[in-house]
Amino acid sequence: MSTLQRVMAIIMTVVTVCFGGLWALGYMYLTAMACAFGSATGRCSSQAVWNLSGEDLQYMVLIPGVIFLVLLTVTVLLWRSKSEPVD
Repeated sequence: MSTLQRVMAIIMTVVTVCFGGLWALGYMYLTAMACAFGSATGRCSSQAVWNLSGEDLQYMVLIPGVIFLVLLTVTVLLWRSKSEPVD
């Protein structure tokens, strides 16, 4: 593995981990805000991921999930790539 490939693999790993963490924190933040502003009493429970439907499911789970899987795939492919032997 060349130095450039190693650097790209490390950068993609960091980007993937950061995106995954931000996705989880963003989901928790958005559900907390929906609970806070959507309930008159202030007492409510956030819905589980598998109970979401419609736009909530699309914007909070499916689109970020696809982006995360693409980043993860690229990261794995970068780590698995081997440098070709020089003749």
